[in-house]
Amino acid sequence: MNSGPVGAPTMTDSAASPAPSDTAGTSDSPVALDITGSKDRSAAAGGPVTLDTTCGEVRSAAADSQAAGTSDSLALDYSAPIRAIDELLGISQSEVRQLRPLTAGMTNTSFTFQAGQQVYVVRLPGVGTEQLIDREAERQIYLALADTGITDELLAMDNTGRRVAVFYSDARQADPLDDSDLAASMRIVRNVHQMELPLERRFNIDGMITQYEELCSTVAPISYPGIAESRQRVAELQRFRDVLAVPEVYCHGDSAPTNVLILGNGDVKLIDWEYSGRSDPIMDVAMYGIFSYFDQVRLDLSLQLYLDREPTANETARLYLYAALSGFLWSLWAHYKEQMGQDFGSYGLDQYSYLPRYYSQLASGDLMARAAQTAGNAGAAN
Repeated sequence: MNSGPVGAPTMTDSAASPAPSDTAGTSDSPVALDITGSKDRSAAAGGPVTLDTTCGEVRSAAADSQAAGTSDSLALDYSAPIRAIDELLGISQSEVRQLRPLTAGMTNTSFTFQAGQQVYVVRLPGVGTEQLIDREAERQIYLALADTGITDELLAMDNTGRRVAVFYSDARQADPLDDSDLAASMRIVRNVHQMELPLERRFNIDGMITQYEELCSTVAPISYPGIAESRQRVAELQRFRDVLAVPEVYCHGDSAPTNVLILGNGDVKLIDWEYSGRSDPIMDVAMYGIFSYFDQVRLDLSLQLYLDREPTANETARLYLYAALSGFLWSLWAHYKEQMGQDFGSYGLDQYSYLPRYYSQLASGDLMARAAQTAGNAGAAN
């Protein structure tokens, strides 16, 4: 997760990340793949690789990073990214320069590095992610997006979630408080929804809530205030959502502004698809808002920009519905990850607060009744 005013499950793992790869290796023997589906460029090691990070080119890369101003670079473990670079791309330690950690992601950890004239980003899965993410499904979405230009250029990925991609040195993350960046973010999310990607994986928010509750029960009781009442509210909102019966489209599932890259030439990329799946398209709009800590006014503006028109009561109700349910979901995610040793500060409580806030918006007045009258409307912009 990146530092700053924006939060999300991945909070971006890079200023660049993947596009498609082909087949995955085994966890015991990671296979390096290029995006053409050709045979891996380097033989995978037969077992664990131990690298001496105090000498040779690993030390050289760390020294480069420290000289560039990364004060804690020598305290980091560079053996894992060096090993991933070697096994995925066949680039040896002696070829790696300027290995630098990016701001730590909430889900993964990433490093940029240079080899020859090209700058890359290597991503390593974070602690506990094997319980949260289906890496084969992640690989499939990159295959489906290969020729769309909507995401970044993946060079290699294995079935553990390690991957290497091209790094966009001129890219910046979208600023959710800038109206033009917000509009650009909503346009690319809308474009994804209109692509009709031929993928059946669902973003099953009910199933994920159950899964995360079960994971949390294995590590520590959930201590958020009013958790019993919150569970009752979640169940009520789920029943309301079922009444609406909205047709599903393929969604990003982690539509944080930090996953929206704006390149120097004005192109926009949407990266980090590991949580993607079929759902109500307005879920992506709601998630962008809660990851940006929007107030209700700016959340409403996001939906208006996404639709390119004024929203209906049905669409507004679904926006608030998914702000509430998604906030609860990611608060559980944060609780589990924190019990695994990561510190997210107030992130979990911040996400948790969206449930009572938008439940109240739905429960007061006649919004839910008016929304139910137009049940079955997909609500994606035309």
